[in-house]
This record gives sequence, C-alpha cells and structure tokens, in this order.
Amino acid sequence: MRSWAASVREIGTSFRAAGSTVDGETTDAYVALSGWLSGPALRERSIRWDDQESILGNLLADVADRLERTADNYSAAEISAQNHVAAVRGGW
Repeated sequence: MRSWAASVREIGTSFRAAGSTVDGETTDAYVALSGWLSGPALRERSIRWDDQESILGNLLADVADRLERTADNYSAAEISAQNHVAAVRGGW
C-alpha cells in the first residue's frame, strides 16, 4: 500500500506540473483573443480547468494519505497479532 500511495502522489505531482506548464501559454492565448468571442470563453474554460485540476490534485493527495494510514493500521495490527501469539506461546 505504501508503494501505491507513492504512485498516487507521483501522479498528482506530475498532473499539477503538467498543468502549470501551460498556464502561461493559455494566458497569452486568451489575452491575444480578448477582442474575439473566443477570448473570454477560453478564459472561462481556463478557470474551470484550474478548479478541476485543484480538485483532482487534492483528491489524489487524500487517496495517498488514506493508503498510508491503512498501511500503518495493517502494520500495527500485524505487530499486535504477533505479540499476542508470542504471549500465548510463552504462557504454555
């Protein structure tokens, strides 16, 4: 699960980095098209994309956090079970 969490974090980081690389170009495009109907429409889509990018990035971070917590819980349960078995064996 820890490797899955790392993979999810990597996907989220790559996704955000890819989005950041086109921000300047998108801004240039809608500024250049500001006198046309497509300029404001491109700006609206850009804002919507940024919002969706943020939501997905946050969701991926949350999934990674949950996978790490689940891995911690499984590890703690495994250690507890091992200690319990050792205690039972030691009592006989």
